Amino acid sequence: MTDENSSTENAFAAAAVDLDEASYFRTLVENTSDAILTLNEESTIIFANPAVERLLGYQPDELVGHSTTVIIPERLRQRHETALNRYLETDERSLDWDGTELPALHKNGHEVPVSITFREHNDSGHRLFTGIIRDISAQKTREQQLRHQRDTLERIRQVTESLRLTNQILVRASTRDEIEQMICDRLATSEAYAFAWIGDYISEHKQIEPHTWAGVEDDYLSEVEVTADESDTGYGPAGQAVRTRLVQIVQNIRTDSTFEPWRDEALQRGYRAVAAVPLQYGETIYGVLVIYSSRAFAFDEYEQTLLGELGERIGHAIHAVDNQQLLHTDTVVELTFQLTENDAVLIEASDYFECQLTLETITPVSNQGFVCYTTVEGAAPEDVCERLRETPQIDQARPVRMTGETGAIEYTITGGSPSVTLIEYGATIQSLTIEQGEATIIGEVAPDTNTRQIIEGMQTAHPEITFIAKQTRDRPAHSADEVDWHVLADILTTRQREVLEVAYHAGYFASPRETTGEELAEILDIASPTFYQHIRKSTQKLLDVILVDEQ
Repeated sequence: MTDENSSTENAFAAAAVDLDEASYFRTLVENTSDAILTLNEESTIIFANPAVERLLGYQPDELVGHSTTVIIPERLRQRHETALNRYLETDERSLDWDGTELPALHKNGHEVPVSITFREHNDSGHRLFTGIIRDISAQKTREQQLRHQRDTLERIRQVTESLRLTNQILVRASTRDEIEQMICDRLATSEAYAFAWIGDYISEHKQIEPHTWAGVEDDYLSEVEVTADESDTGYGPAGQAVRTRLVQIVQNIRTDSTFEPWRDEALQRGYRAVAAVPLQYGETIYGVLVIYSSRAFAFDEYEQTLLGELGERIGHAIHAVDNQQLLHTDTVVELTFQLTENDAVLIEASDYFECQLTLETITPVSNQGFVCYTTVEGAAPEDVCERLRETPQIDQARPVRMTGETGAIEYTITGGSPSVTLIEYGATIQSLTIEQGEATIIGEVAPDTNTRQIIEGMQTAHPEITFIAKQTRDRPAHSADEVDWHVLADILTTRQREVLEVAYHAGYFASPRETTGEELAEILDIASPTFYQHIRKSTQKLLDVILVDEQ
């Protein structure tokens, strides 16, 4: 083969490689999922690949010959023109085109988030710019989801932190006023909330009267009226919370029609969302806690659940301090009821056995039931327990003392009992006697208690009940040599007193012992070590007072 032939073959081979490469890159450009555009110095599109239709809705020939501004949102066009001219004059990239994330304008008018990478090249002395435009909608969606997750986690942290110390507040506070002020202070100074107030519910007038608050108030409460009636001021979150006994949310104060009576005052102070939390114990509604956020749509489902639990804890704490104060007061109000309701469990048992049942003590347990100790006269305690076990409202009925047709029984009741209803309305059971199908129950409340609400609630829950009497009486004064029960009430916690009382009535201190600590721990739904700890600590406290007083 001559040198000339060899040179010709090499030239053909090189041309074939160039053709193959050109064909490869043409195929790549035409089939890539990214849009590719080429612009001249006047920002006119001179080439567009088929992918622009999928991304921006244009056929390639619809773009060629048009200015790039056709795919740039109007608010960004001047920025593009300025950046391009500056680059052409100075090579200074005031707009970084390499990996820039901008919205592109779709043919139908909506914006598409894209990432743009441009490269300059020269064609016969003309400066051209070819760019790859990639759809990053999925990436932006993921980023938005991550931001939402981060925001949600941060909100959960704020809410959890703001509510974390409320348990300590509820344990430490000794009066209702102290509970409510400390709760408002804690919530209003947290990162999660801007303002909090608590109002009493006045059932006679269906009014909600704010009395405790903290945060960005600035006379807000003096400018608003809140009710729980059927008027416009009764359909806000606070009124609805009182009526429904459920947490109520206004996610956007600016647009929610139910918040119209208070909207202007709230917006002026920067409030954007509000939650109203009923404060209740059993059937007693003590009032409502109202919390404001400076952020619209602030209260998600998780937070609403936490606030509902907070409302229940506050209601329990108020009930506990009210009962504690009842131990100290020298004057009480007695409410006496009679009931012959045949489907009441203990009344039916008394009627069936023609016996007398007398409640000795009733104590709440953590599973929302109450453990009761009742003496039996005129029937075998085991027979009465067997009868009680047949009813769904009674659990764990058993005799604790038996002597023929007298003794004492223990049982746990979960609902449907007049005594439970009375307790849930904030009263203390002073006595309950059931004899041959008729019950007489006496409850004690503090002098300033709304007794009308209790009487109406009892009659609603038990239609056969009859209200007999209401009387105010003074407790007898103790002589100098008697134990100061006020002091004993002060030194024991509510739970210690409850555990000690249950242990006493269950015969834990009897000899021989009638009930073990393990059995009582199970009844109280606490661990055995916890039961023994309560017994040791409460006994030590009582002995400290008694023995020190004797010295």
